[in-house]
Formats: sequence, C-alpha cells, structure tokens
Amino acid sequence: MLHLAIFLQTGLGFLPACTQTSEKKAGLLGNSSDSDNINNLYEFAHQNLSDMDTIRKTADVLLQMGKQNPDALLKGKILKTKYYWLTGNYQNAMRTGVQTLALAQRSELNPELPVIYSMLGNLYKEKKNYPKALECAGTGLQAAEALKDTANIIYLTQLKAMFTRSYGTELKDTTFIQQSFPIYLAGLRLAESSVKFEKNRTPFYNNIAQYFLYDQKDYNKAISYAQKALANGIKHRQLASLHYTYDWLGEAYFELGQKAKGLSYLREALQIAQQVNRPYRVMEIYQVIARYHQQMGNYQQALVHFTKYDLLRDSLALLENLKLMNELEVQYQAGKKEQEINVLKQISKTRSVQITWALGVVGILLLSGVIFGLQFRTIRRKNNLLNVQNEQINEQAEKLKLLMKELHHRVKNNLQIVSSLLSLQSNRLVDEDAKKAVKVGRQRIEAMSLIHRSLYQQDNPNLVNMKEYITDLAESLMESFGLSKEELKLDLCITVAELDVDKALPLGLIINEWVTNAFKYAYHQVPEPYLQVELHHTNGLHLFIRDNGPGLPAMVWEKPQTSFGLKLVKVLSKQLNGTCAVENQNGTTFTLHIPETTLKKAG
Repeated sequence: MLHLAIFLQTGLGFLPACTQTSEKKAGLLGNSSDSDNINNLYEFAHQNLSDMDTIRKTADVLLQMGKQNPDALLKGKILKTKYYWLTGNYQNAMRTGVQTLALAQRSELNPELPVIYSMLGNLYKEKKNYPKALECAGTGLQAAEALKDTANIIYLTQLKAMFTRSYGTELKDTTFIQQSFPIYLAGLRLAESSVKFEKNRTPFYNNIAQYFLYDQKDYNKAISYAQKALANGIKHRQLASLHYTYDWLGEAYFELGQKAKGLSYLREALQIAQQVNRPYRVMEIYQVIARYHQQMGNYQQALVHFTKYDLLRDSLALLENLKLMNELEVQYQAGKKEQEINVLKQISKTRSVQITWALGVVGILLLSGVIFGLQFRTIRRKNNLLNVQNEQINEQAEKLKLLMKELHHRVKNNLQIVSSLLSLQSNRLVDEDAKKAVKVGRQRIEAMSLIHRSLYQQDNPNLVNMKEYITDLAESLMESFGLSKEELKLDLCITVAELDVDKALPLGLIINEWVTNAFKYAYHQVPEPYLQVELHHTNGLHLFIRDNGPGLPAMVWEKPQTSFGLKLVKVLSKQLNGTCAVENQNGTTFTLHIPETTLKKAG
C-alpha cells in the first residue's frame, strides 16, 4: 500500500529503478505533450507485459490522467483489462473489457479496436466459449484490415487459428482442427514478409509445431518448426513463448525415441515456466515428465513429479475455489442472481480434484503391484518381495498422509491470515453495516479454518471429528458475540463420530450461518437464552438447531431476498442432496436431513 501511495503521489515518475536510466526518463517523461506522455507510458507497459506490478501502476496513472483526457482513459482501461486477464481475474477482465469496447466504439474507427477485440476473444477462450471467441477475432481482424494495421492483422490471424483448433479439439472434430492449419500458414507468411514482424513469427512456429505434434503425429515436422521458434525466441528473449517451444521439442524427441534428449528439453521448459510465473504450465509440464518417467520404468521419478503435479493442482484448485466464493459474494452485493451456479461449479471442481487425486494414487499403487508381481520367479522370492513391496507402500502412504496434513495445516494458516487481515481492515471501517459484513465473513472463514485444523491434528486427514469440531465452532461463535456459558445455555448432542471432509465442510458452514443468525436475532428479549445443536445418524444424517427466540417469519425463510446467509444455507443443503425446513414453536427449529445414499457416495 505504501509503494502504491508513493507511486500515485509522484504521478508519472513511477518507473522501476532498473529501467530508470536518464535516457529512458527523458524519452518517457521529458518535456513532451500529454499525448506523447500517454503513448510513451502505454508502449512502456506493453514492453513489460511480464511485470504485473508495472501494468497495474501504469493503468492507474493513465486512468487518473483520463479524467481530463479521453485517450488516456481508453488506454488505461485497456491496460486494466490486460492486468485482470493476465492475473486470472477473468470476471473483472470481461467487465472492464466490455466497458473499454463501448468507449472505443464512440469513434468510427478507433485504432485500439483490434487490441480490445483480441483481449475479449482471449477471455471468451478462457471460458471455453469458442463461438464468441471466433466472433471477436473475426471482428477485430476486419477492424485491423480497415486500419491497415499489419501487426494486429498478424496477431488476430494467429488467434483465429488458435480458436479454430481449440474449438475443433473440444468438439473432437478433425476437419475443424485441420482448418486451422492454412490460417496459421497465412498469418506466418505475413509475419515473414518483413523483418519488423520478426518477433511475431515465434508464436506461429510454436502453434504449427503443436499442430504437427498432437494433431498429425508428425514429430519431425514438429521439431522443424519448434527449432525455428527456439532460434527466434532466444534471439528476442521471448520467455513467454519459449516454455512452449521447449515443451514441444521435448515431447517430439521423446516420441521419436530420443528420450534423454526429450526429458532435457522438458526440464528447460519447466525452468522457464517457473521463471515467468506460469503455474498452470508448470503443472502441465510436471504431468508430462511424470508420464514419460513412468513409460521408461523410472517409477521413483514418476512418483516425485506426479506428487509435485498433484500438490500444485490442488493448490490452484483451492485458489480457484476461494476466488469463486469471493465472486459469489460480489455478485450478491451487486444484486446478481448467479450465486447458485457459481457454488455448483465450485462443488464440481472440488469433487473433480478429489476423484482425480484418488484415482492417480490408486493407479500408481496398482501399477507398482503389477510390476513387482511380474518379477517374482519362485514362491519364496514372491513372499520376500511382497514384504518389501508392502513396506514401501506403507512408507508412501505415510508420506502422503503427512503431505495431506501439511496441506491442511497451510490452508488453516492461510485462512487465519485472511481472518486477521479482515480484522485489521474492520478496525479502519466507519460504516457499521460494513463492519458487520466483515465480521460475518470472518466467522465463515473461521468455520472453514476449524475444519482444516481438525484434519491436520488427527491420524486420518480425510475425516473430521464432528463432536470436537461443532463444540469448537459453537464456542468460537459465542466468544465472537460476547456470550459466556453462564449467559447462554448451550446443549450439544453429537452422536456422529466422524464425517468425510466433503460433507463436514458444507455442514459446518450451515451450522455457522444458522447459529450466527440465532445469536444476532433470537435473544434480544429472552431472559434465559437457550441453544441446542443435535446431530445423529439414523437412516441418514439428521441435524437439528433449536433456539427459544421469537421465531423466524415464514416469508423470510421461503424468500430470503435480503439474507445472503439464508441463501447460502439453502445452496449448501442442496449440495448435500439434503432437505431442510424451519418450524416456529416455542422458538425456531432448523432441521436438515441428508439421505443415506449421499453418505455412501462419500465413502
């Protein structure tokens, strides 16, 4: 925050020390007109697209200048869209990109239109909406041709070919995939028509190499184009392209039988992907290396790389899930109606991660068993080697258990950091509604944090001790609302010993929401407040939460237009395939029933 404040105060004098030579300062911020300064800043940001901090700060300066200058406003919004896009915040990127397009369309043929359409096309591609991505690429290409903007004609031709191939891959339509090849060649011919477009050739070489590698299985042609990409990429230091280049070379050489050479190129690809901070590419390369070591019989190395791939995949999935939760809250505050869709997507991704992880581990163990079995020649040797195998399996299982505990520990620590940051932020808030909203958010984070704390503190990192968890959760909420055990009679009747984490987490959030609601509204005029939480397993799972407050109006439960908490309870109940209800008799009783079939699926 301090750096940002200094940067905004100093206006255009923000350039990083590593680039602030006297000559570059004079070129960017000398005695130039506002128009020259705007263009210099805009070009400077595009020369540093791998530096997210530079893009963000430049966008903020241009947006500040944009209060008096429409051109600065447009270029600032373009950079802001790129910043959101490159940092993975696709929702904000799409919203800002559409606003930017509306600004650009105020003039008949704005020179930035091809850039804006290319960004929107890429964003639709990230959402796998290939028809819209192709539409944006086509419209942007028409604008670039009308402007005689050769550089953007080349780039949009590349995007059109990429989107065509990706759409064909998704549809499993080989004819559609093959249509991308002549589009690539047309763009490459244009890029090779002049030396000033030399940098634009690298992605074409890479994409054509990928086409021959995956779609045609012509590994020699794939190597030929990838070698051109390598020479051009090294010459122009195009690190963002080179990790693809080394990847395609590695896979092609490996498929041709030159396995050591192939793995060497893949290690280069991994190093560059890590250097330019492309975690999804790092994950993909780990997976390729693990697969190749498995094919070569190097099972130890296969397991090492698969474990790195699996942990990185889980970490990225966790970040995606947290981002989805944040987007859900933002959409709710803005009055949007897509909360349930986002929650379901989150659930689907979480389950997919768990299923894939489990299948991967089982596959490795089964493969190890088969390989050892083939090596046994005699009954005695079979018995001896079986003992060795069992010891190794137990050791690996223990390591995996420790890894899972460490992962839960780190998640718990990260959630506590987020809770502490929210606490610090709330101390600076003046508006009481905002303070209450932050407090509710902290309580939801605390409910999730308690789950992960329970998981890393016990032997089985996949099962939650429900009695300990619900007790800790209820006492934590009591403390948060300033209630002591003398002031509130708390009755906990928990007969369910343990639950899988995929059932315990949404169940804990439901209890958190309902108990919080009781503490906020049920006891204002109750002399002897009482709260009971009951959880038992009889023909399914049954949850009861009772208070002796005035009761919850039926309309509030049936149509909770103003309560995000009640909506979240209903969405999470649906996630568990459960049925929930509310009764008003001597207080409020919330009931939730989860059928036995759902519990068996967890097992």
